[in-house]
Amino acid sequence: MLFQRPNELRAAAWAEIDLDGALWTVPAARMKRRIDGKQHGDPHLVPLPRQAVELLRKLHPYNGPQCAGLPG
Repeated sequence: MLFQRPNELRAAAWAEIDLDGALWTVPAARMKRRIDGKQHGDPHLVPLPRQAVELLRKLHPYNGPQCAGLPG
């Protein structure tokens, strides 16, 4: 569903995901960039397809902020 690097997917945090807006905001610090880009770059915005939003809504009760899995 998404074409993100595996490390970005594994490091995803619920705080970065806006299910209502169908958008995942990956902080610049986690992107594969030079140091300046990590410190001063814009975040990477990933539009989430309907199917991904549905799946994430189903997963949230099992590994939401209070559980292990996606932190925060």
